[in-house]
Amino acid sequence: MVPKIIVDILIYLVSFLFMDYFRRGNLYLSHNDFVTLYLYLLIAGFTSLISAKYRKSSSKYFSSIAKPYFTSFVLSLGMISIVFKILLSYNVFVSPSRFVVAGSLFLSFLLELIWIAIISKPSHKKHSVFGLEFSPSAFFIDFVIIFWLLVYGIYTSNSRLINEPKVIVSFFIFYVIWFIVGIFTNHFESTKKKSKYWAFVWVHIKAYIIFLALISFVIFLVPISQVINDQILRILTIYPFWSLVVFSFLFLSQKPDLTDDVKTKMFRISELKNFTYSPIVSKLNGKEIHSFSNNINYGTSLIEKLQGTYLRNDKDIFKFIESSINLSSFDPLQSMVIKSADIFNIEVVPDENLELYFNLHEINDVRRINNYFIEINHRLKNGGVFIGCVEPIKLRYKRFIKKYPFYLANFFYLIDFCLNRILPKLPFIKKIYFSVSKGKNRAISLAETLGRIYYCGFEVIGVKERGDFCYFIAKKIKVPSSDENPSYSPIFKMKRIGKNGKFIFVYKFRTMYPYSEYLQDFILKNFGYADNGKPANDFRLTTWGKFFRKYWLDELPQLINVVKGEMKLFGIRPLSERFLKEYPSEFLELRKKQKPGCVPPYVALLKQDVQEYINSEMIYLKDKEKHPYTTDIKYFSKAVYNILTNKIRSA
Repeated sequence: MVPKIIVDILIYLVSFLFMDYFRRGNLYLSHNDFVTLYLYLLIAGFTSLISAKYRKSSSKYFSSIAKPYFTSFVLSLGMISIVFKILLSYNVFVSPSRFVVAGSLFLSFLLELIWIAIISKPSHKKHSVFGLEFSPSAFFIDFVIIFWLLVYGIYTSNSRLINEPKVIVSFFIFYVIWFIVGIFTNHFESTKKKSKYWAFVWVHIKAYIIFLALISFVIFLVPISQVINDQILRILTIYPFWSLVVFSFLFLSQKPDLTDDVKTKMFRISELKNFTYSPIVSKLNGKEIHSFSNNINYGTSLIEKLQGTYLRNDKDIFKFIESSINLSSFDPLQSMVIKSADIFNIEVVPDENLELYFNLHEINDVRRINNYFIEINHRLKNGGVFIGCVEPIKLRYKRFIKKYPFYLANFFYLIDFCLNRILPKLPFIKKIYFSVSKGKNRAISLAETLGRIYYCGFEVIGVKERGDFCYFIAKKIKVPSSDENPSYSPIFKMKRIGKNGKFIFVYKFRTMYPYSEYLQDFILKNFGYADNGKPANDFRLTTWGKFFRKYWLDELPQLINVVKGEMKLFGIRPLSERFLKEYPSEFLELRKKQKPGCVPPYVALLKQDVQEYINSEMIYLKDKEKHPYTTDIKYFSKAVYNILTNKIRSA
């Protein structure tokens, strides 16, 4: 107890002398100053004793240890105000400096808190019984923000004010109030304390309001320079914004990502059995349709339920479903039809328990689409069917056109596109978006929807537009993909085969909708190839993607592969395993000996179908064997000429 008293007296004495020095510029104390110091120490000592702040604390938490110090500080402010007011009314001594007395109390309280934080090493892991907390990292970050704003604000106003005693005193008052408010409103709490963003934000908003109120009161009460007052008030309007932005970033950056970025832990692959899917097909009116079983006929109960209840007003959708799957082959007791965006409805179903799952609610309102599809995969039996719907961006645009005049519709659609299409894909911003919107009413393309379906272990067997929505039918054929690099970001990596058969990741600008690479087989199966050797009717391409491909801009990131030594400027195409199977086996060994190139041979030779791709590479490789040093230069020159003269396009 005695060491605490001695340290406390020194803190009060040093604080008083420090403030008096900045008031006058020297340490000479007049008779009036000594009287003021004596009363100051006497009152501070008295309030320290009655607040029991010297008593040993058994608490491990900073807020509990600091509470009696705060009580003593508040009592000192009140007692000094009363005592000095009485003495001044009786003309006992000349008016003391309010700056020195008030500043000394604020400074001493701040030094006391720093001292107890050092010697007691309080725990910051949990809230104390008083609901208060102090996180050193949060304190330091906010300190830097407000210090920079104060110094910058005063300096830009009048750089000479920085060294004036009144400015320094106002800084101390400003900081002490900021510190007190921060401590007792949990403004300095750890960003890990809150699980919900708005609960976290409210703590800070409350601190800003109280802080603004106290500073405004002090400015009104204490006569400080008008220039300084104006700058402090201006800073008070800027500080909450920057502080909230920084703390929001820290809060959201350490929270679990609730967006659609791929997370391996979502897949739970160990819980699923690997299997080889054997399609079950039955015939209806001469047309092959998917059946769940060939041996059991469950009658018409499921058909009647869909036709008479769930799809009573959507006869076309019922006919579409009936023409794609044999409804009579599904057990009604193992079929589930709902209309909800809540993933809980599927999570409560046991694994591999359903034959059919039909959700009438659009997936645009599902927060984590991949996770939702994967949970459905878990619950369906091998060969089970998933039916759902989505409002694709093409039909979304048509909805705006129908609802508003043309120019107004385009303006509203642009706003909607930015809010519900672009923001969910931007780093950091997307976390705020999902926290606010809960993932509802998101804009998503049909290609991305179907790509996610394939990614999550399904095969699409039917797609149909109806009104504002597009319905799809998919069957479970495998476990979800373990690929951690789907095309989601503007630049993505494609897994390709490089020299000597080694796998490399080729960089490209994404010109298709996200997850479109998983639709390659779907596109080829339904539409085949176009005359230029590209997939026909490829709805996966974005509008800006067509522009990028037209001028070969999507290939620019492959220069990263060139720098890494995995590719060269001209050479054979880096192919996927699936596409490589279309090449003749005798040609593969010759191909493996070469590095792939950014610009392939078909560009130089103007050959643009699948077979000509292969033929152009065979011609190039034979020339390469004969002239290993000049072939690339010759072919590259031809390719550049063909591109610049518009003789060939990437798409």
